[in-house]
Amino acid sequence: MKDGMMSAVLPGYPFDKNAPRVLAEYAKESVLEPEGIPIKISIPPYTGTNQGVLDMKLALQDLKKDLAYAFVHGSLAIGEEIAYSDFDGLIVLKAEVFSNARRLSQVARKINQTRAIMLRIDPLQHHGWFVLNESDLSHYPETYLPSDVLKESRSLLSDKEETINLYPEQNTDYYLPLKELCRHLRKKTQYSGQPATLYQLKSFLSEFMMLPALYVQARDRKGIFKKYSFTEAAKDFKEEDWSIIEEVSMIRSQWPKEMSAFHRKKFQKIGYFWTQYRKNLGPGIPSQFKERLDQKFYERVASLANLSEVYVFSLDN
Repeated sequence: MKDGMMSAVLPGYPFDKNAPRVLAEYAKESVLEPEGIPIKISIPPYTGTNQGVLDMKLALQDLKKDLAYAFVHGSLAIGEEIAYSDFDGLIVLKAEVFSNARRLSQVARKINQTRAIMLRIDPLQHHGWFVLNESDLSHYPETYLPSDVLKESRSLLSDKEETINLYPEQNTDYYLPLKELCRHLRKKTQYSGQPATLYQLKSFLSEFMMLPALYVQARDRKGIFKKYSFTEAAKDFKEEDWSIIEEVSMIRSQWPKEMSAFHRKKFQKIGYFWTQYRKNLGPGIPSQFKERLDQKFYERVASLANLSEVYVFSLDN
C-alpha cells in the first residue's frame, strides 16, 4: 500500500525501489537444465481486428529488445470476444533484462503503462500480464498458464509464426490451484465478502468461471484450455449442482456493453488510487443482476466449489 501511495507522487518509485530486490532473488535462482521432452508450440501472429489488441501490438514494439515473447490468449486471441471479455496476455522477459536494476525498472514501467490499453479494452480489467523470464521456460510452471492455453494464443511481437519450447516443471502440484481457488470462493460467498460494485462482481465471476478449468486440471493432471473445460467438467456433476455455472454464463452473456462516459474516463486511468477507485466506487451492480445474487446464489457457488474438491480428493483415495 505504501508503494502504491508513493507512486501517486513519484510514478517510478515502486519500480526503482523493488528492482534491486527482484535482481537479488533472481540471482539466487538455480540455473536448471531442461529435463524431459519439450512441449513444442507453434504460435501464429495475431491477425484479428480488435483495435485494443492492435494498439497493444504497436505499443510492445518499444519493448521488442527486452521481450523474448508476447502473446495474447483467451477470447481476444481466437476472435470470440464478447462485452465481458478482457485482455489476457503473457510476456516472457529476456534474461539480459535482469542484468541491472535500471534496465529492469525501465522495462517494468513500460509494461505497466500498457495497462492503459487493457483498460480501454475493458475498464473493469482486474489483472495485468502473466509475466515469466526466459529461464522459466526450462522448468515451465504448467499450473501458472497451461501449455494448452498457449496453443490457442497469438503472437504480438512477430508477423510470422513463432515456435516456443516448454519443459514442464517436474512433480507439479495440480491440486493446489484448485484448493486455493475454492478457499477463496468460499470466503467471497460469505456476506462480508460478496461483491458490491460492478468491478467486484466481474472479479468474483471471473474467478468462479476458472473453477471448471482448475477442476479438470486437478482431475486429469494436465492443463486445459478454458473454453473446453466446461464440457469436460460438467460430466462429473449432477445437473442441479452444475446449473450455477450455466447461470453465471448467462450473466456474462448479458454483460453491459457500455458504461457512462464519466466512469469510463476514470476507470481507464492507471495508478494505485485509480485502481482503488475501480474496486470500490461505482458503477453499482445492475438491478437485473442484483436480483439474482441472493444468498442462495452464493450458497450454490460455495457448494460447487466444495464438490469440486471432494470429487478430486476422492480420485486420490
